[in-house]
Amino acid sequence: HYTASSSGDAGRRCYAAARRGLDELGVARVGGLLLRGPSEEARQTSKLTDDDVAAWRALQRLVKEGRTDLIGVCNFPPPLLEELLRLDGPRCSLHQTRLRADRAFNGEDRALAEKHGVVLQAPGLVTTNAPALRRSSALSALAAKRGATPERTLLAFALRLGVVAVVGSASPKHVLDDLGAVELAASLSP
Repeated sequence: HYTASSSGDAGRRCYAAARRGLDELGVARVGGLLLRGPSEEARQTSKLTDDDVAAWRALQRLVKEGRTDLIGVCNFPPPLLEELLRLDGPRCSLHQTRLRADRAFNGEDRALAEKHGVVLQAPGLVTTNAPALRRSSALSALAAKRGATPERTLLAFALRLGVVAVVGSASPKHVLDDLGAVELAASLSP
C-alpha cells in the first residue's frame, strides 16, 4: 500500500516505496500492488490531484517493468475511481474497500466494478459488519435455516454479490467458517 500526499514527488516516492518493499521481501515481482488513498485533497475536491495521478503512474510503471501483474486501489470513492479508470496505460484491476451493510453493501462500488471488470475486494467483512450481524434477525434466521453461523452467511452473501472477501482467520473455527461460506454461497439464490 502507498498513499499519495501533496508533496509534489508522489510518483517518485511511490515507485521507490514499492521497489524497497520488493527488495525487503527478497522478490523481483509480486502478484499485485494497491495504491492506498486517494489523497485527502482529492477526497475534498472529488478530483484526482497531480500527485494521485503520479502515484498511479508509478504503479503502472511497475507493471510495464514486469514487477507486478495487477495494480489496484484501496478505498477510492466511485467518482475518483471512475476518473482513474479513464487514464491510459495498465488498468486498475482491483478495488479494495470496506463492504458495509449500512451502505447497502456498497452498491455503487459494486456496480462500477462490474461495469469496468474490476475485482472488488472486501477486507474485514465480518469485523466491519459486526454491529449489523448482532442486529439482523433476518440474517440470523437465514443462517439458522441453512445450519450456518451469521458470519458464514455474511461471507457467502458477499461471494454471491461477486465480491472477494479478504479474510484473516485467527482460529480453526474461523477457517472452517470461511471455507463453508464458499459452499453456502453456491446454494444461495442469485
